[in-house]
Amino acid sequence: MSGTHSRQPFLAQLRILQAAAVIGPSIPPLDMVFRTRAQEVGGIPILIAGSESILSSSARGLEGDQAFSFEEENCQTSRTALAVLMDQGIVSEAGLAAGVAALPPCRFEVHEYLDDWKATVVLDVAHNPAALARLFALTTRRFPSVPLRVVLGLSGKKDASECLEVIRSCSAVECLHLVVQKNNPKAADAHSLSAASTDIGLRPAELVDDGAIEETVRLALEKAGRRGEVVVVCGSFMIMHDAKRTMGIQTVQQDPILLR
Repeated sequence: MSGTHSRQPFLAQLRILQAAAVIGPSIPPLDMVFRTRAQEVGGIPILIAGSESILSSSARGLEGDQAFSFEEENCQTSRTALAVLMDQGIVSEAGLAAGVAALPPCRFEVHEYLDDWKATVVLDVAHNPAALARLFALTTRRFPSVPLRVVLGLSGKKDASECLEVIRSCSAVECLHLVVQKNNPKAADAHSLSAASTDIGLRPAELVDDGAIEETVRLALEKAGRRGEVVVVCGSFMIMHDAKRTMGIQTVQQDPILLR
């Protein structure tokens, strides 16, 4: 079987595969890279998740345009890969269902913070322009007509200007706080991010202790609680642990998922 798309029905392909490369529906711009490599290692067939209705939006509790989230795409990709393994007897049907249902942390993870004030918080590791655009589209659909207070931290390798432009273009964003994980040489400097924000006409809030995460998140929660805003903590994976600790959320090691 070659690396080109087969004309056989999708499920028929699964029954005859011994190995396959499964890629997500957003990958086709890099499609030729995968196809070239698949040919080099022996003509492994490529399956693009979502090539047919693998998993309906209603099954994931999403409606309408919300189905375009990265969570949904990741779920489609996992579903396809697990279906291949199930066809080979490696994964059971119950295991497939458990695998699809499992979600990684900080992907549109919503919490209600209760202290002296109440604030809704969205934690999401969107850290590039495409992911941030989808995050804010999904957030404004989930919380229509609610102002957003954003806490952002990026790694030094990210295109900060494009990421900040996405935030600037979201009309629901009322305030931007910039943070940096201390002692992380890969983190983008908060002062540099502030300067880049100003250059595109986005006025971030004054840095708290040079972008300290815990102090900034605490301030954002207080301001949002008093003003009826939703706090969106986004960007680098590296800031999430401190953000959760500030909110009193314990990061629990998940048990392995049994797929047999």
